[in-house]
Amino acid sequence: EEEVLAEDMLLLMVHLFSERAMIGEDLTASARRQLVHRLACTHHATHSEICSSISRPLLEHPSFLPTLHAIADYVAPQGMSQGRYTLKREAWAEYDLLYTLYSQQETMRSHERAERLAPPGTPPPEPRPPCAAFRRLPAAS
Repeated sequence: EEEVLAEDMLLLMVHLFSERAMIGEDLTASARRQLVHRLACTHHATHSEICSSISRPLLEHPSFLPTLHAIADYVAPQGMSQGRYTLKREAWAEYDLLYTLYSQQETMRSHERAERLAPPGTPPPEPRPPCAAFRRLPAAS
């Protein structure tokens, strides 16, 4: 029980230090990050499925569609099926194992997909630079 508590505490700390959407992260970067991780959770998604899983401010941002097209391939509808988006192979380089906005089940599913689909030897994503709210803080000595 103590191990589980310690693990949960470490995960909470990672989430607190890595989630920047609420503290001034650029909407374009936030949209890209959410889209990469949403598509990592699923094999493919329709436009409406993606839109229902992304926050409204990001959907309404002018960079939303260009960002979606930059990180995803569109598979045209065939027969009765709808057109779907799949994450581009190179976009897996932006996948973060500790992304915070999805359930544990979705996270596990995306980890399994990353093991299969990410290019071999893909390093973890580079840490993002501090958002504007933190760039004004003095550097720690």
